[in-house]
Amino acid sequence: MEQYDILMSYEVFLDESPWLKDWGSSDPHTFIVLKDNVDPAVVESKILHFMDSRVKDRVKTLILQHYSDRYLYSKFENGKAIGGKIEYVRLFIVVAVVILVIACINFMNLSTARATRRLKEIGVKKAIGARRRGSLAFQFLAESMSLALMSAAVAFTIDWLLLPAFNSLTAKHVVLTFDSNFIVAALGVVIVTGLVSGGYPALYLSRFKAGEVLKGKIRNSFGELLARKGLVVFQYMISFVLIVGVIIIYRQIEYVQSENLGYNREHIIRFDMEIEPSDEPDYFTANGGFKRNVESLMTEMRRVPGVADVANFFHDVTGSHGGLGGVDWEPGDKDVEVSFNNLEVGYDFLPLLDVKMVQGRNYSREFSDDMSKIIFNETAIRKMGLKDPIGHTVKLWGQDRQIIGVVKDFHYESLYQEMKPLLIQLVPAAPRIMAKLDGQRMSEALAGIQRIYESRYPGLAFEYRFVDDDYNALYASEQRISVLARIFAGLAIVISCLGLYGLTAFTAERRMKEISVRKVFGASEMSIMRLLSSEFTILVLVAMLVGVPLIWVGGQWWLSGFAYRSGISWWYFLMGAGSIFLITLITVSMNTIRAARVNPAQTLRNE
Repeated sequence: MEQYDILMSYEVFLDESPWLKDWGSSDPHTFIVLKDNVDPAVVESKILHFMDSRVKDRVKTLILQHYSDRYLYSKFENGKAIGGKIEYVRLFIVVAVVILVIACINFMNLSTARATRRLKEIGVKKAIGARRRGSLAFQFLAESMSLALMSAAVAFTIDWLLLPAFNSLTAKHVVLTFDSNFIVAALGVVIVTGLVSGGYPALYLSRFKAGEVLKGKIRNSFGELLARKGLVVFQYMISFVLIVGVIIIYRQIEYVQSENLGYNREHIIRFDMEIEPSDEPDYFTANGGFKRNVESLMTEMRRVPGVADVANFFHDVTGSHGGLGGVDWEPGDKDVEVSFNNLEVGYDFLPLLDVKMVQGRNYSREFSDDMSKIIFNETAIRKMGLKDPIGHTVKLWGQDRQIIGVVKDFHYESLYQEMKPLLIQLVPAAPRIMAKLDGQRMSEALAGIQRIYESRYPGLAFEYRFVDDDYNALYASEQRISVLARIFAGLAIVISCLGLYGLTAFTAERRMKEISVRKVFGASEMSIMRLLSSEFTILVLVAMLVGVPLIWVGGQWWLSGFAYRSGISWWYFLMGAGSIFLITLITVSMNTIRAARVNPAQTLRNE
């Protein structure tokens, strides 16, 4: 439920903004409550052409969307919801499933690799009548299911402990509730995990014949060894993909935060003025009581130590801007339907943000008729095809506006959006204030502004925001995704390393006799380490070769959501490969060093 301080009738808002009654306005959000048992698709089909009789040559349509879907499904194309935050939900579900699969692979690998330790047990049980598809398979499945249940208990405890940190990271309030749906889903995951991880070992260990087992004639087939190595390759391919994926996400977030936006957003605060009942309600008039209040407030603020500049505005540069049509710059009606983004600003807005003029001039108090002028950005001038725009007259909603300036393109939206045509109108009485502060005197400047505000509006709290924070909020989801991706990558790497550690320990144990003989004939510890680690090094190399095309395709897909992106560089893969090799080397070395240092006499004495 959204919280608010006051509710007003929409009619009051319409009285102050009568232009919202125009059918071409898309500013208001419209909510519809359908009658019981009414199909939304039927209603949507009826309103599809509802605007045809009200808007000539319309370029927009009306669609219905469930209120509960608004958060996850916020992207639309051709009147259909095509995605939004739901894409990230799906992505992390896939990653979570993949990590669970990696854990299952570890269990399968270690269970089958260490099968020789249970061969006598299997042989004896078979000799006294145990059947492969009966008690033996059931025993191994029961073991894996028990492990899955115990793991689930540990996982729930960890979830409960980490839930506050998760809520803090995601800015949500998730509560762990053990209702029937949750219990059924959790049991389903446990059962599937137990069956997947224990199914192959159960069939593998129970297939041996009693006579072969007791005589010690069991050998791993080539297919079994190949399958085991393939599973290791899969694990490290996933780890490699996640590591490079984290680098791609991190670099893109760094790019959007450091990209030259065409304006300076540092040390700038913004806040809203309070509107007194006696003030002039029409902000678009050149004179009036409210305009005088705005000017006096800005003049008083400029005298505060630490305040570098002050400006007023309606629309800002972090996506909260208007859009409009009705700009006519050439004969015919075709140009009137072209959509422009709209900023309504005071005289000092562009200089305060250090937005550059490439042609003409900014609005100035020295000219009394500047409200009849207009400024465009470079993209708008290119869209209109004007070669010499300064002095050219265009019509905006039927009124003549003379172009007095062209600003250099700057990013007034997020970097998800391509640069669009922009017009900038002068609104001297705009009620929002922006102040640029001296970075060395921030506290002093903020205290001075607060005193002025509270003296003008007694009893009201001075609430302000930094423009930098507003801009970073545009990418809050990506910031959280970057952190979650690092956590998932770390989990995948740790689980893969645990599996590899177990396999290398078993391999070293199985080849201990060979190692001892080699040492007797003069093999050095370093050569023993190379012998044991070379097999896994090759597997990791294959995993990275398989992962490169997956990273390229997936990375390009994610970056395609940004109109401006950092791209994928070769050194991302090099850094990911270096990380994987280093992790593998450390993991394998922990066992190979110990195996290489064993005294051959201790091993061969047992023969």
